[in-house]
Amino acid sequence: MRNDFGFIYDTFHPDSSFRKQFPVRDEYLEYGRSTLTDDYRIEDCRVLQEKIDGHMDGTGAQVLFYLRVHYQGQLLEYFELSEFQQINDRWYYLQSHKLERQEFDGKLDDITFEDVLKGGICF
Repeated sequence: MRNDFGFIYDTFHPDSSFRKQFPVRDEYLEYGRSTLTDDYRIEDCRVLQEKIDGHMDGTGAQVLFYLRVHYQGQLLEYFELSEFQQINDRWYYLQSHKLERQEFDGKLDDITFEDVLKGGICF
């Protein structure tokens, strides 16, 4: 809602694909301001499941979200299984797997981590 692209950038893990795509923070800030400010709105975001463990180097967590967003004039619905890693007591977004809502026939609360990993794409 605040379009705080600096905060968004700073929460990504240094080894994430996002940081490889945008290695220079100021370039991402400009991209966010010019592309996302008026064109991306989250309508609904629900945490469906979460798990914290040490499955990655250090402490890791997985969070399964349902999202409904407006982007480029379209209403999009999808599940996102996000992975986070803790470094020096701070959590960083590492990667996600995304599954379009229409690719899962069940109720929102019935989806599992495995459903998203099996049918989703990694980004």
